[in-house]
Amino acid sequence: MRIASLILSVFIFLGLLFTPNFSHATLTITSVAGAYSALDTSSGFTVYAGVSGTDCTGGAAIDTSCNNCPGIAPTTAAPAVCNGNYVGITSRLWINFTSTHGGPMAAQSSNGGGTLILEAGSTTTVAPGATGVLIIKWGNICPALYSGLDNGSCGSNGGTNNTLQGQSIKVTDGTDTAVTPINIITQFYDPTPASTPGPAEGLEPACATAVDAACDFSLFPGDEKIYITGVSGVYAGYPTNRTNGGIGFQSLRLYYLVDPTGAKDCSGVQVSNVKYDTPFQDVGVTAGPPVATTTSYISNFTNGVNYCFLAASIDKAMNVGFLTQTFKPVQPAEVIGILTKDSNCFIATAAYGSALDPHVQTFRDFRGKYLMNTSWGRKFVHWYYQHAPYWAQGIEQDEQARAQVRFFLWPLYMLTSLLLIMPPLKAFVLLMVLAAGSFGIVNRKRLF
Repeated sequence: MRIASLILSVFIFLGLLFTPNFSHATLTITSVAGAYSALDTSSGFTVYAGVSGTDCTGGAAIDTSCNNCPGIAPTTAAPAVCNGNYVGITSRLWINFTSTHGGPMAAQSSNGGGTLILEAGSTTTVAPGATGVLIIKWGNICPALYSGLDNGSCGSNGGTNNTLQGQSIKVTDGTDTAVTPINIITQFYDPTPASTPGPAEGLEPACATAVDAACDFSLFPGDEKIYITGVSGVYAGYPTNRTNGGIGFQSLRLYYLVDPTGAKDCSGVQVSNVKYDTPFQDVGVTAGPPVATTTSYISNFTNGVNYCFLAASIDKAMNVGFLTQTFKPVQPAEVIGILTKDSNCFIATAAYGSALDPHVQTFRDFRGKYLMNTSWGRKFVHWYYQHAPYWAQGIEQDEQARAQVRFFLWPLYMLTSLLLIMPPLKAFVLLMVLAAGSFGIVNRKRLF
């Protein structure tokens, strides 16, 4: 009986060893390259094509995006939008793949619009287990996926603003279709000015009438840096959603000029002085409420210089426009304090009136010994920098407010002075006792 079982096991093993592999072959998209405005790979492949502004491709078949922003002046008479990663109809998208089965390659539209025309250099037939690439002009992609476009354009639909989304490119090797399609989203803004500034142009109306881009923001001075807060738009969905169903915004472009007259209110500059190649810094925006920027400040500015800022909004397809119409003046200045390695502080300096005040020096020493050497201390520093500029401005010119702040800082000053002269272990124990006492008081209040 044992011999029979052994013989059966051997036959089963040999059968498994020599049985043909009937597993399903696969076709996999490995990457997307070439010309596009932005690429999101968080869930498959979503390709954004920004097509606002003039064609900067020169009519040539190019495999990179181009920048049509330099020199465009967004004025009230002729506002405009542009794109630093512009995609023209002759620009080409590259789709890289691997195929375990092999066969004749094709790219098809998800809406049944047919097979897309492949450019020279595409892998029209792939060998089993090999890699390849499909190269397709955007002028062929857009009309195949979306109907009603003008002359093969990727955005213009009778000269109106247009968001094209919901369709994709499917890749097949004759046997298999790639599980992950290439989702295609394009965004076009009408470059022709309308009578009222709006989403078709480069200028964003005041917050009372704004459509859906950022219409206001606040700036506060720092030491060779400028702090940003209070970004807002009238539409509740900003920046993720749009009133017209268009794609959301991802960042602000803060343009800045120096007022040649030295006026602190920016009365010496005009909106027409700002071009899209004017010096700028970009900051990301995240959905609220409240809406926040991904960094609390921008840097590399000169102290004592009067800067004048306007903000443009950048959508996910990298279209730049919706320029705010009121300059925000700000003058960076040196302030010495306690909470960062470059000694910036706002509240303490404003309260004591001098960066060299001994109280400020004590806080500075505490910062260096304790706050910047712990993760919780660094988090507190970050939080402080998000809020302190606004508070400091509120007390700087108000002697009564400064006196009140000094009164409330006095216990903190005494505590920091004590901690600085104590041995580290005793200082740590004291901090733990104070923290436990505070926690107990809070819990006691909750019980009653």
